[in-house]
Amino acid sequence: MRVAIALCFIALSCAAFSETSANRWFDADLNYIGSPDRGPVGGVLLIGAADGRRHLTCWGWADEAKKTRFNADTMCWIASNTKGIAAAVVLTLVDDGLVSLDDPISKHLPEFAALTVKEKNGSLRPAKTVMTLRHVLSHTSGLAFFPGKPYDCRDERPMRLLAHLGAKTPLEFDPGTGFKYSNWGIDVAVAVVEAVTGRPWEERLKKRLLEPLEMNDTTFWPNEEQMRRMAKGYAFKADGGRRESTAYPLRDLRGAKPRYAEAGGGLFSTANDLYKFFRMIANVGRGENGRRVLSEKAMREWFSKQTPEAIEKQYSLGMWINPQKNSISHAGAWRTHGIADWENSTVRIYMVQVVRGNGDTKECEAEWERLSAGYGFGR
Repeated sequence: MRVAIALCFIALSCAAFSETSANRWFDADLNYIGSPDRGPVGGVLLIGAADGRRHLTCWGWADEAKKTRFNADTMCWIASNTKGIAAAVVLTLVDDGLVSLDDPISKHLPEFAALTVKEKNGSLRPAKTVMTLRHVLSHTSGLAFFPGKPYDCRDERPMRLLAHLGAKTPLEFDPGTGFKYSNWGIDVAVAVVEAVTGRPWEERLKKRLLEPLEMNDTTFWPNEEQMRRMAKGYAFKADGGRRESTAYPLRDLRGAKPRYAEAGGGLFSTANDLYKFFRMIANVGRGENGRRVLSEKAMREWFSKQTPEAIEKQYSLGMWINPQKNSISHAGAWRTHGIADWENSTVRIYMVQVVRGNGDTKECEAEWERLSAGYGFGR
């Protein structure tokens, strides 16, 4: 079986990547090859610059069996790229003066007033610090990744219920004293959005972010037309071959039970749509269409490392931060990745649908980053 890669290339000029430098990773048809004991996988790359000029080329299969071609409007599960989008929604509340990043969570969700921390010996004690909105957005809250297993059921619970479970579950450390990557924390953050607005957080997401940026293909609930554009996910088998994934790591999108807007990783989108989000970031809060969705003050906060100085992890609000390179980024479980450079106003979107992304796909991504940097995108 052979799954082709789809590549979308946006650049200041029509210059192509060097075939010599790329052929270690891609064959003549631009199928990903990487290590010789691995099969090819599909994907999409978008690169954009400040002046908006584009060169766009797409090829390959989104669904090999159906011979559906991959393009920049192919739907993909973007997983943890959802975190940065959720953080942007919280920042709209900050802009409107409805919350502060240093608000105690208990100000908006009273059950967080008496948190406990679990010691190494299993004993519980009261938390020594107060959990804030900044903590839950920067993974320094002490919350675990998620309340138990199976993780695949995370979207079966509304965000307000997930937050309630977080308040009743002992923390792994005092808020602000450690780093623990946590979908749960992001879910608590949007539960605050719901408490403040009195409405489901996804309504504010649509009104304040998706509609202004014209991100019409970004959704928790793909419709029938979008499902027809959905890329297949593939997993590697022990023998190095591949199999098609039977389901997303979230419940069946067409299942009988309701699916909730899980803020830590539930969104589906396209390369074109995700590009619009990262273009807004690179434009310091203003969309490609000229619409401002976040203030420059909020963006300066977003461009700052939010983890304490004593913690090496460089994380901001729902996204990784690299102040040395003036870049902010995030990746998803199936190897989707977006990065914005706010100094040079450049954007890179890399999307691959690989279940449990492996070392080969990471090296493939790194190779494309190196090649794109050679053409002036990123450093």
